[in-house]
Amino acid sequence: MKPDGKRRQITKTFRGLGEARAFVAESRASIRRGTFIAADSETFDALALRWLDSRREIREISRNGYANVLQAVRGKLGHRRVQDLRRSDFEGLVSWLGSEGGQRGRGLSQRSIVFTMGAVRQVLGYAVAEGLIAANPAVGVKAPRKQRGDTREVQVWEPAELLRFRAVADADDWAAGWRLSLCGLRRSEVLGMRWGAVDLSTGMVRVEAGRVALVGHRVATDFPKSAASWRTVPAESVHPGTVAIFRGLSARQAARRRYGIRTVQLRDRECSGTSGTPRAVLCPLCPAVPSGRRSGGPAALCAAHACPDDAPGRAGTGGCFGVVGPLDGRAPGQLRPEDRAGRADCGISARPGARR
Repeated sequence: MKPDGKRRQITKTFRGLGEARAFVAESRASIRRGTFIAADSETFDALALRWLDSRREIREISRNGYANVLQAVRGKLGHRRVQDLRRSDFEGLVSWLGSEGGQRGRGLSQRSIVFTMGAVRQVLGYAVAEGLIAANPAVGVKAPRKQRGDTREVQVWEPAELLRFRAVADADDWAAGWRLSLCGLRRSEVLGMRWGAVDLSTGMVRVEAGRVALVGHRVATDFPKSAASWRTVPAESVHPGTVAIFRGLSARQAARRRYGIRTVQLRDRECSGTSGTPRAVLCPLCPAVPSGRRSGGPAALCAAHACPDDAPGRAGTGGCFGVVGPLDGRAPGQLRPEDRAGRADCGISARPGARR
């Protein structure tokens, strides 16, 4: 019966009357058993796309992952009618995936074949649930046996190696992110971290979101990957000095918002209107910069206007990480003590009178 209550007529051609009567008898018996499957021309490719669209409960990046692993299968079996597929087709698919089913005609790894067949079984399970087929022909089809080369050896750093890396990473512009990574956060969790989840008084960070890249140069911020991923990490206890780095990053961001400048510090040169770099980075506070160019183009603080404590390995040691404020045309040597003091929007109390 159709959804509107009308009878569904099925037309099929046979070679003789006996064959036709046998089909009718079998069909009626299947209807009584509740196992009757009407003929359908839907292909595996169309079914896979419908299944992907139905997965509304998963994150977009997970749906994209399923689409990627199904791409090779759709290219191989996508033109076939779902009702015509048999177990032997998927046994052959596994062999094909292992020999030439990957990019540029290379075989997939054992791990990739496991993921691919898992997605295939879910697609066909969707067909079973919709009454398109009576049973899942991919159930029981095994991936190849794992070989020695299929397992990547994980190299674990010794504590001394980790500390050496941390010492170098602390001088990087992304020092705060490296600190979070060293505390065990995933890349998506580091990129999804917001200041509201950071307690600068205790050094605790709450993992509440993940930020991932999507197709089309898009990004998405969503909840953590799993329920166990919601956690609080004692970043300062794990790696002392993390709070100071966080404070420095917060202050530099405040300066960027207030003055609209880049946070790159030209510590190794005096500002003479241009930095000598191809991008002609300008210091907006230096009187040597033509007034008409202070407000436009990329900018950074020169050595004369950068806080002396904002240096590699010394982040957050008490200096002001922002800018000292408008100079009103005064030269760096004419700065008053109040120019050098920590600003209310900086987040750090600078030492009054510190030399610039």
